[in-house]
Amino acid sequence: MVEDREGIIAFWKTNFPGWQEEKYDWFYMNNPRGEADCWVAETIEDEEIVGAIACFPRRFAIDGKEHLAGLGGDLGVSKEHRQHGLAMNLRKEMMNYMGKANYAFLLGTPNDRSLRITLKAGYTILGRIRRTTRILHSKAFVKKVVPLDFISRILSGPIDFIIRTSAKENRFRNENRYKFEILDSFDSRFDDLWKRSQKNYFLMGERSADYLNWRFTQCPFTKFKTFALFEKDEGKLVSYLTYWVEGSIVEIGDFYGGKMPDCLDPLISSFLLYMRGEPVDRVILTHFGNTQYQQKFRDFGFKMRPDQRAIILFADQSSSYYDRIFEQSNWHFSAGDNDVQ
Repeated sequence: MVEDREGIIAFWKTNFPGWQEEKYDWFYMNNPRGEADCWVAETIEDEEIVGAIACFPRRFAIDGKEHLAGLGGDLGVSKEHRQHGLAMNLRKEMMNYMGKANYAFLLGTPNDRSLRITLKAGYTILGRIRRTTRILHSKAFVKKVVPLDFISRILSGPIDFIIRTSAKENRFRNENRYKFEILDSFDSRFDDLWKRSQKNYFLMGERSADYLNWRFTQCPFTKFKTFALFEKDEGKLVSYLTYWVEGSIVEIGDFYGGKMPDCLDPLISSFLLYMRGEPVDRVILTHFGNTQYQQKFRDFGFKMRPDQRAIILFADQSSSYYDRIFEQSNWHFSAGDNDVQ
């Protein structure tokens, strides 16, 4: 991968200038589960890269056993070469590699153009990633309708009062059972939560401290924080929620607990009460998987937005767990499980 670095980054800059160069060293080279695999299409004349696709190793616990899977991403072909079937060929190369890498499955979240190619190649749609929003303060939204700052501030006051007084988190009773910490990194307490919680789920992407520190703490272009909930008596980590703030928007990158959905009530309640005191207008959650988890957030006022990207899967039909990995209820796929671009 080191020898391909300059060529791939040059390809990004020429054809996809919005893609961050910093991603290469972080996401391609430093993944704790191994370097990414990348396939490129080059011109015969000058060996210029005109197409590429990558596969990032991701560890999953499936029915109590750990497996590696491949997260596909960064499929791109330069405009002048898009009529030559390069995208399909690159996708096929990656699929043929699955057996050699001993991956349990391949998954991804392609855009609509790539989705058509991916389905023709043999992938199956698992479902659609859901994006939900919870409003905390209304002024920014009122101002879109009434631009005058003075009037929008007056109008937003009663609306905020209704939002605040009717919110479910106000009815949560901590009873001095939990405490929370805001963390910048992950330690052995997260390893303990990951080890003791795997048995509660048929399928779950790795959430060890090693993985979480790489995925969130070491991210070169987003500053993440983690809202961690602990039992006061024993100090045991119960659940956590990782997030980042961009302007007045809070986006949830991941959430996880020992036994979901039961552990989500204190986590969501405590987080929303904390965020209500911050200068932010809304909280956004992106998720695919068990609808009970999504329902918990809806109970707290998160409103569903239109369907977003599809999540797709390719797996060996002979595997003992083949049918069950195609059941949405067995998944918990957050923004932090996904490729980054």
